[in-house]
Amino acid sequence: MYADLHSHPAAFGYDHVRLKDKEDKDHRHPWAIAPSNIKRSDRPKGKAGYSQSDLAKCLRSNTRLLFASLSPIEKGFFSGMGGSRFNKQFMIELHERWHNDGDKNTCEWLLKQIHQRDPRMNFTHGDMMFLCSRSMNLNPDQVKKLQNGQYDYFESLKDEYQFFLERSGQSTATPYEIQIENTSIPHTWRGTFTLASGGNEIEIDPDNNEIFIVPTLGGIHSLGIGNPEDSENRPGQHRMDVKLETIKRRIRQLKGEEVLENSPFNKWKHRPFYITFAQHFHNTLCGHTKRFSLPASLLFDQRKGINEGTTTGCQDVWCELLGLTHMLEPTGSPRILIDVHHMSAASRLAYYKTIVEPHNRINKENPIPVIASHAGYAGTDYLQNQIDQGKKGLETDDSHQNGFLNWSINLCDEDVLQIFNSQGLLGLTLDHHLLGGNSTTWLNNIPFAPLARKRTLNLIKRTLQQFVRIPFDYHVPEPYDIWHRIALGSGFDGFMQPMERYSSVLQFATFEQDLIKILNEMKREDPIWFGSYHVEDLARMICFNNAYEFVKKHY
Repeated sequence: MYADLHSHPAAFGYDHVRLKDKEDKDHRHPWAIAPSNIKRSDRPKGKAGYSQSDLAKCLRSNTRLLFASLSPIEKGFFSGMGGSRFNKQFMIELHERWHNDGDKNTCEWLLKQIHQRDPRMNFTHGDMMFLCSRSMNLNPDQVKKLQNGQYDYFESLKDEYQFFLERSGQSTATPYEIQIENTSIPHTWRGTFTLASGGNEIEIDPDNNEIFIVPTLGGIHSLGIGNPEDSENRPGQHRMDVKLETIKRRIRQLKGEEVLENSPFNKWKHRPFYITFAQHFHNTLCGHTKRFSLPASLLFDQRKGINEGTTTGCQDVWCELLGLTHMLEPTGSPRILIDVHHMSAASRLAYYKTIVEPHNRINKENPIPVIASHAGYAGTDYLQNQIDQGKKGLETDDSHQNGFLNWSINLCDEDVLQIFNSQGLLGLTLDHHLLGGNSTTWLNNIPFAPLARKRTLNLIKRTLQQFVRIPFDYHVPEPYDIWHRIALGSGFDGFMQPMERYSSVLQFATFEQDLIKILNEMKREDPIWFGSYHVEDLARMICFNNAYEFVKKHY
């Protein structure tokens, strides 16, 4: 069995009905899986048109525990770059071409547009494949609605929640015949998923095919903030951010403590287990990290708020999420834990120093665990190093440290120690870019299968080595506990660049086999890290047990 600490298992299906007729009940539930384009399953840089973690593939791969991110898609993916030729209208044309002319012709067209803008930009057709991401699943009419000032993040969140409520706990068949692999025959799939509302509900029987989904929240913008400034909207069209008190009230609604406003259901019954507080664009409360390199950064404008710290009200929101007073005393309200992925280094440092450390010093029996749900390693020691690098403008597209992607979206040693000391959990990402896979030379990009496998295993191995060595190098007590702090956090069906060898949940078994090989190598090289652990047991812990035990304890 497998568990995934961060994925979007219904995103592919939901994006097909997002902002469409809500009366179409037959296609508004997670088993209504739109057929994937199997030819796109082998793409090296993106999976637009192909679902990586839908419920049929989870059944096939025995992926039984999913932490599903409910996340209103950010307007920044469709707003374009203000003040340039790549504006809102350009983004509509981009989607029109993608859906009418196909991906190959669209990539060629975009390559010409970029070259016309700046002939010095020598990109190739392959560089345009960043388009093969989740946002391109949306058709032009949907994009126009998302660009409209009246698109409301919180209303979208409630709609996605209702999508997950449909068919929860019911044995359901897919409405279409689905082919999930090149060699398989299309057929319908039947199974049961249960949307969990607490750890006590998650009892996984290996002899049946029930999938448990733990709801998480993708971004504080989901509560109605972070609306981009838009000079193209007429007066009255721009969606205004809600006030701090409204954010806090909506948090209480998500915990089921208050009645939902303007909703077909009165109470939110499945409290999000954690919130990935920041996302890709400015949310007004905390800074976010760099996520896109050229040429993607020509279309997706991350400049506002990038690498900045927290603003007034952020600590209030953290306390509301965690059920704390301003004095960090428990209010009795249940916790929505905080996932630090995408948060700027300055914001993470503020979170650790103002919330986590002072609370956990006096609440040793009930610490606030730090979560980093789908992380790579940045190759650096301290958060201040990452903060300084951002301030000096040194976080460039090719910033690498000893081969690791040295962007602050990745974890430094200090982050890992915070996770370790708080008894938290980090999810090892399967994002090729975040693992530093794009730093290779031309020789390493030769498409020779044995070399590709070796490169992939090396990316996983060196990242694991760094995460595991940190408690030992810093001489913290009980360093072997690091093995309980690592899980699998793929990031599937989000905005990510998958690894070709592990391109969907269907390859989780391959990942576990590779992991055993990697751990055996690590044990031969550094036996002190392993103590009495057997590598097969450690692989099971990373692939399933750690995430399962963590959610049972904290949810």
